[in-house]
Amino acid sequence: MVVTVSHEGYVKSQPLSAYRAQRRGGRGKAATAVKDEDFVELAGLGSVRSVKFVSVPVGNAAFHFLRGWKSLENLTIQTAMVTDVLADHLLQLPHLKKLSLENCRGITPQFLHHLQGALPNLETLVLTGTNMSDDCFQFLGKFGRITSLSLNQTEVTDK
Repeated sequence: MVVTVSHEGYVKSQPLSAYRAQRRGGRGKAATAVKDEDFVELAGLGSVRSVKFVSVPVGNAAFHFLRGWKSLENLTIQTAMVTDVLADHLLQLPHLKKLSLENCRGITPQFLHHLQGALPNLETLVLTGTNMSDDCFQFLGKFGRITSLSLNQTEVTDK
């Protein structure tokens, strides 16, 4: 499976068999058509173990292609809104060992509770630069395999 993500957040996946070998002097094959102001930001094969989203609109389309990557171990999402949709997609990543949600908004106790049950192999959780209520801390202590937790520059509020 070959996956491409455009700068504007569009995602396309195609089987590797859709591509043909290019010989000397060949023109290749246009794999993805994009608008003039858009361009391919990320391309990868199905054996990828690490993915990073930085200032990319993170939504259903952007995470849909992650469902096929059961072997994904590291996922970094920076500057995005955390939603239940994201939590549902994380359920599809049972081998995830490191999750970084740097500068993300919307981290709630419910989201952390959802993660706790969904990611049994999670060892590292990075919540640097986030905003959380103090209710979130009751769930942070319940992650069984966490060996590294980063809360640098995290703002904690009463509610």
